[in-house]
Amino acid sequence: FILSVASDPSTDTLVLWLSGAGAEKSGALQLPGGSVSFDDIMELWSLYRPSKRSVLLFLFVDTCHSGAWVQAAKERSL
Repeated sequence: FILSVASDPSTDTLVLWLSGAGAEKSGALQLPGGSVSFDDIMELWSLYRPSKRSVLLFLFVDTCHSGAWVQAAKERSL
């Protein structure tokens, strides 16, 4: 999904909304087949975001312990 949207030249903004149960320490979104962490999203974004143009990523995380995502973003000066 991220690859198809980010590679579309008409895209200048990507909004990703994650909602559900979050892991206690990391805030990672808990899914039946595993989890999605802040680092997972940032790794995908760094791999697939277009390098030749500006595309903004807005990340909304509505999970228990999602403050861990805010702390992780602050630690990376995002």
